[in-house]
Amino acid sequence: APLEGDMENTADILLLVRPDFTIYDELRKNHDFKIFADMRLAGVGMIGVVHATRPIDAIQRIASRVDLGTIPSIVDTTIYIEDGEISAIYENKLTVKVPTGMEERDLARPVIEVRDFESGTLVNEIYTYGEQTIVMDIGMVEKSKKANKKDKTPVQLIAEKEILRTMKRIAPKAAIEVSMENDRRVNIYITEKYIPKIIGKGGKRITELENEIGISMNVEPLEKAPDSFAERLSKRSKKGKSKKDYNDNYYDLTEDEDFEEDFDDETSEFYYEVFELYPEIRKDHLVLPIGKKFVGCSFDILLEDKYLFTATVGKRGYVKLHKNLDLTEEIMEGLDQGLRVVARVRD
Repeated sequence: APLEGDMENTADILLLVRPDFTIYDELRKNHDFKIFADMRLAGVGMIGVVHATRPIDAIQRIASRVDLGTIPSIVDTTIYIEDGEISAIYENKLTVKVPTGMEERDLARPVIEVRDFESGTLVNEIYTYGEQTIVMDIGMVEKSKKANKKDKTPVQLIAEKEILRTMKRIAPKAAIEVSMENDRRVNIYITEKYIPKIIGKGGKRITELENEIGISMNVEPLEKAPDSFAERLSKRSKKGKSKKDYNDNYYDLTEDEDFEEDFDDETSEFYYEVFELYPEIRKDHLVLPIGKKFVGCSFDILLEDKYLFTATVGKRGYVKLHKNLDLTEEIMEGLDQGLRVVARVRD
């Protein structure tokens, strides 16, 4: 039958022919990774070519598209070629353990260990934390252990970011701060009127979240946060706001009614010129919620500091991207790597 330039038709033929190895050049779109994974799980020997700056980046691109437990069955060895020479060879194995950097035994979970093929040294670990797939650099974890014990570990920083994203999905208009007390307990400071939404009826929602993430959650009004939110906010005016200063993003353009009355005329006009977005993945689209009050306004959309495109907010208060776009894939890959999607007010 004619292949019609369709790799899926080619895959059907290869499943009948059963070659020892098939070289797939190159894996880039979701469609490519799906066919590669299907053929590999069907027992066909596969060599896939992926362009990446590090070996772990190539593994992560696959990890974001398949079930975590199937990764070693799909990709058991990664060969990294740089400047025409083999610079690293990694092997992937599935185990159940407490991820490096965590201490409590009840945090054990399936973990993909990425080890140096020659020395057996553990280089990276891949595991799920909440709804996010974590790719942890073991060298970074070990380095943090030698640092000041008061500093938060990379695992705790990732946990804070994941918990913040989870809280933002539940209460997108709330101002939120998240601070890990230790590996087993997190303090969540949130606009007081949204606390019942986080707790849920009879504490049902907070209990489900604790069971899902595996951490005890203490929810307090925002005013009780150790670092005064109001003080930080009052120091930032429209003029003084740096376009790259959005690391403590606890206030966004959808939330203004709770704080306007606390400031004088000058600071009441305050708003972030740059703020983080919390994308929603739907069946056929990636949605970037910004807020109905900004319908018709234009924003630059960035992945961290990398400019992606300029968009105008639609009548429902968000920007919508189709999943088949290369731009959407880039954003989703960035989210899997822990990068932030950022909106910048268009001048």
